[in-house]
Amino acid sequence: MNAIVLAGGKSTRFLSSSVPNKAFLQIGDRTIIESIISSLYTVFDRIWVVAGENEAFYRLKQVYGDIEVIEDKIPGKNSLAGIYSGLIDSDSMYNFVIAWDMPFMNTELIRYLMKASGGYDVTVPVIDGYFDGLHAIYSKNCIPFIERQLSQNNLKVIDFFNNINLKTVPERTVRLFDPDLLAFINVNKRDEYRRALEIDSGVMGDTSKKTLTAY
Repeated sequence: MNAIVLAGGKSTRFLSSSVPNKAFLQIGDRTIIESIISSLYTVFDRIWVVAGENEAFYRLKQVYGDIEVIEDKIPGKNSLAGIYSGLIDSDSMYNFVIAWDMPFMNTELIRYLMKASGGYDVTVPVIDGYFDGLHAIYSKNCIPFIERQLSQNNLKVIDFFNNINLKTVPERTVRLFDPDLLAFINVNKRDEYRRALEIDSGVMGDTSKKTLTAY
């Protein structure tokens, strides 16, 4: 099984010119994207980063030489096109998909999802009653359904779930591995970044004196 990291978007309203993408914000002693890639390498053999046209991600290959950095096959179609692009290029039938902005990855939870995914087209956690389609396992069987949805300009990731063999993982099961649901915290806004720094200071050490390069 491979991993696909969705890292598209230009982040122009969030960042200063010193940071090329929100994924390069610092949490602890690493950027978010570096933390995600490092964690994924403990679980997966190969990692695809779907990064749009942002050249900064290609420079990651100088550190992680065997990651694959690709652009969207259908630009401007948001996360659904990113999933599609990763599935097309990946050489694995099953692929764990995660958004770049989830810095507190839980590898034991991911391993559980992997074990639960056999025979299903999508294996997805249900958090607070909602599918988290950007922290889920997808098979290549999804490709034609995603293609059809993209052709209709329907970009909602979960809308094709009714047409495939779906495995849901309830929140109570997720909490056995991740009691505080830290793996599902997103960093999309400045206040969310501040919260992530506060969580990191409690979980991984003191970050209170770090400079917030986004401001």
